[in-house]
Amino acid sequence: YFAPDEAKVLRTLTSLSVAMDENETMSAIKTYCTGTEITPPSRTVPFSSKKKWCGAYFEGTGAYVLGAPERIITERQPELLIKAGELAKRFRVLCLAESSSLSEELDDMPNRTAVCLLLLSDTIRKNAKETISYLKEQGVSVRIISGDNPVTVSHIAQAVGVENFEKTIDLSELNDDYEIKDICDDYVVFGRTTPVQKQLLIQAMRSRGHVVAMTGDGVNDVLAMKESDCSIAVAKGTDAARTVADMVLLDSSFKAIPAIIEEGRSSINNIQRTASLFLTKTIYSTLLLLAFLFSPAPFPFSPIQLSLISPITIGIPSFLLAFRPDKQRVSGRFIRNVLYKALPGGVTIFFAVVFVHILSGYFLLSNQQISTISVILTGGCALFGLLFISFPLDRFRFWLVVSLSVLFTFAILRLPRIFDFSTLKVTGIMVLLLGAAFSVLVFWLVKLAAGFVFKQTEK
Repeated sequence: YFAPDEAKVLRTLTSLSVAMDENETMSAIKTYCTGTEITPPSRTVPFSSKKKWCGAYFEGTGAYVLGAPERIITERQPELLIKAGELAKRFRVLCLAESSSLSEELDDMPNRTAVCLLLLSDTIRKNAKETISYLKEQGVSVRIISGDNPVTVSHIAQAVGVENFEKTIDLSELNDDYEIKDICDDYVVFGRTTPVQKQLLIQAMRSRGHVVAMTGDGVNDVLAMKESDCSIAVAKGTDAARTVADMVLLDSSFKAIPAIIEEGRSSINNIQRTASLFLTKTIYSTLLLLAFLFSPAPFPFSPIQLSLISPITIGIPSFLLAFRPDKQRVSGRFIRNVLYKALPGGVTIFFAVVFVHILSGYFLLSNQQISTISVILTGGCALFGLLFISFPLDRFRFWLVVSLSVLFTFAILRLPRIFDFSTLKVTGIMVLLLGAAFSVLVFWLVKLAAGFVFKQTEK
């Protein structure tokens, strides 16, 4: 919407855009005003996210300021401010005003007069709508934090399918930035935000227990990106944004976001499973070592028997599960999740072996029979622990546990000489059955206790 002297306005806009730091707004103005004469300004006031405007003084012409209409337009032109508000529903609106002088503060230029409104239409990134839809399906809550008019941003949010896009707030109207922590969960679109306010918003969201990923492309996003759990920049963004980002979208498209989330979930979930498997062995090995170090009884396992237990219960499953895609949403803390999965199996194996040694005194079992029963219970408990660690089960994990159980059973029944097993008599079978029942009870109790303790620590 131009004033009568359109040529003069175009020259001013071109000169102003050349004098300011490069950004998408100035690039759009340069593109629109291509071929227009450029007049170097004698003085400039750079754009500030706090002031929401920039300006320049041209000798013989006067000063011009460009920025948010609500900041630039004075009370002398109320109809233009109303028009800018209506246009903000469809466009990003800027106002160009002229003044006889240039100052660092708009209040020092009361005689400024708006000469035109600039309408900019933001191009929605390709695949943005599909990405928002995917995030919605995954239970990810989307927030839009922008320095632009919240009305304009809200309509863009609606176009890409953001839920509750109508919940908007203009943060320039806040009296105290620290009120942000009380409203961060109440709104979806945050407009007219400063870099510090963006940072405070991310801090507030994280303090509420949210895991926050932040995408940004400008210098104004840097503070918030550094504050987030995961920061993502686009290749077309500023050097500062790309430098602080944890990852950069090389094609500046959001289509990679779903793949990033799924790969991250698979990596974390599989690392947790593998860590739980290895920690299970560490727990029972350490406890048994300490127990039998001060006991006259011989250690229950021979090296050849350990060479059966370790590959079947740890080596093979950890290798195969590490390459299995797992899109399950990550929740809780890493150490807590690993301990919750590992403690039941590790502690159960320790008590099962000790239980067998206690019963052996009553049933007069030989050391070889004790060793055989201990290996069977250890392998069985470890495979049961693998089943627990593999939840939620899919077809692959289910058949993996079944196959390893069959392999372990085959080694016990068909290869007793290789693994130094003895044939169990009636008393040995009774001890094995009692040990199995005892193991199920201990596993269940440890699982309940671990779950209760971890829930209490979360509170």
